[in-house]
Amino acid sequence: MPRVWILVAFVISATSAYGSPAGSEPIRARLLEAIAQDPSIKLRALAAKRLGELSPERPDRVVEDALIEALNDHSPLVRAMAARALGERSAQRGRPALMNLAARDSDEVVQDEVSRAIARLVPSAPAPVQLERRRTVELGQVELSEGTTAEEAQALQASLRDLVETQLEPHLPALFPREDPGYRLNVRVRRDRIAGDRGVEIRCEVSVLVVELPNAHLRHAAQARASGTSRGRGPRHLTDLETKVAKEATHVAVREALASLMAR
Repeated sequence: MPRVWILVAFVISATSAYGSPAGSEPIRARLLEAIAQDPSIKLRALAAKRLGELSPERPDRVVEDALIEALNDHSPLVRAMAARALGERSAQRGRPALMNLAARDSDEVVQDEVSRAIARLVPSAPAPVQLERRRTVELGQVELSEGTTAEEAQALQASLRDLVETQLEPHLPALFPREDPGYRLNVRVRRDRIAGDRGVEIRCEVSVLVVELPNAHLRHAAQARASGTSRGRGPRHLTDLETKVAKEATHVAVREALASLMAR
């Protein structure tokens, strides 16, 4: 029987061990003890699953720490269920550990659950299957054309870097064990302000270049455009609109560049 179906069969058949998900302290304590100490792989995995369902809308540092520790369990089944539980709990604290596991765990079931969990924690990330391809990407330059004050350009550049780094997060090189990036992504943004009878139109054209390291060979390129019109001509109105338009075009261009790279 394929291992994916074994995992599914286990989840369906093992629901009676602890009963329905509940928030009572005795059940929580039993689950925490089981995931850390129970010699049975199935019961440790089931404990991880139940901890993911235990009041997931309420942050619980102790539960999250137990699930993060379970990512190091010697059983792929336990690691997979712990990853799933962290995603179901929207446990942002577990994201670095999930990223690390994605880079070092070769088990296909674990990879599938880890990638799904990261996709839940980072909604803007491309398709989860990309993690299995081990294509690591770092952010290079974010260049802006002239057109605003140095202070406004610096603020926009910082905002775009934050946006792109969020999109790249599932593909960043692991810090432990240390991993070198395979690709570098550079972003170039051209901005234009065009005054008209109806207001000022902001146009942004974003080019994304993906180069393969270490020789910086160009592998992929993507472009996107976005525009918007501001009826107000004040500096704040124009700056806010320019930021919105630039981020919209950048998000699309980066997404398309990553999709092309991961599809190789």
